[in-house]
Amino acid sequence: MIIGITVFTLLMTGCQPKANDEVQNTNPSVPQETVQGTNPETEAISPEKVEASPIDKETEKEALMSLLKEGRMVEYKTVLTNYINDFDQTEIDALFVMHQAYLREHLTDEIDLYYSDDMAGIHAELIAALSDQASYIVYGSDKLKLVDKLQTESYKALVQKTLESGYALDSGEGSFYPQLDYSELLSVYEGHLSEQYRGYLSLMSEDLKQPLTTEEYLAVDLETLKARMYAYEDYLQTFGKQIKKDQPEMFEDIRIQLSVGIWNTVNPSLSNGLLGMDYYPTQELVHFYQSIIEDDQYPITTEAASRILKIIEDKREDVFGSAEKTELLYPMSQTISDDLNQKLKMAY
Repeated sequence: MIIGITVFTLLMTGCQPKANDEVQNTNPSVPQETVQGTNPETEAISPEKVEASPIDKETEKEALMSLLKEGRMVEYKTVLTNYINDFDQTEIDALFVMHQAYLREHLTDEIDLYYSDDMAGIHAELIAALSDQASYIVYGSDKLKLVDKLQTESYKALVQKTLESGYALDSGEGSFYPQLDYSELLSVYEGHLSEQYRGYLSLMSEDLKQPLTTEEYLAVDLETLKARMYAYEDYLQTFGKQIKKDQPEMFEDIRIQLSVGIWNTVNPSLSNGLLGMDYYPTQELVHFYQSIIEDDQYPITTEAASRILKIIEDKREDVFGSAEKTELLYPMSQTISDDLNQKLKMAY
């Protein structure tokens, strides 16, 4: 009873100021929100609220970095989606660099799993599962559909782990191996990265979807080859020195891509479809070289086209016309390629 009386007394005491407030608020000259102290603008700039945001953001960033370090990629991508708008571009760049570094660091271990004794049959099962596709490259947003096409549970578990971890599956010489899924990385970070990293991912994503070469043979048409070489050289001109300083492995990725383009440009052969069955350069190939020279947009690519076209014009009967003669072209092509790769290294 004493407790009840005490509570009742406290409640009545607490109600008294509220009653007084209600009386005072009947005065139209005094705005109600001013008396009650609930002005939204005043609340928005209170010191407690201003300080809370950076603390929360730092906590979020630390949590994301921990998930990356532990390789918990599914959780990382889910959490990042929820908080990505809280970070500025510099912070997103840092998370991306850390993300890609983790994938690179663990790529060899992931590849080794596909060549263990326990997984000897996985390659045949993957070929069967992908037999209805034009390409044996699995990447991007719908890549997990592959898991449902597999029959062996241990194979399904490995492929799911690989794909969810952020890798794609590529093929070569009848077997499959993981590589970085640049298409997924671009999707995760696009719109938030700085231009140098966004450009890098765009180029690498295109090569993932449609590689310049397949098992060392040119796998794209000449217009695509030219467009890619222009894009690689443009990227190096714009960002080469900076990205070589900040992320040398990314620089090397783009340099290698341009180098592959150069080699296929200066070494026409029957196997890459740039020589006809008579072992002479096709007219399409000659037009390809002439168009690059006329564009004259990028010095390395232009020099590659100019030097091989000069050989075609000056030594046509010496190095073309038979399989034996084309063997004489190889050291000339190698010299051009070596010279241009040296210029690339010196330029950046």
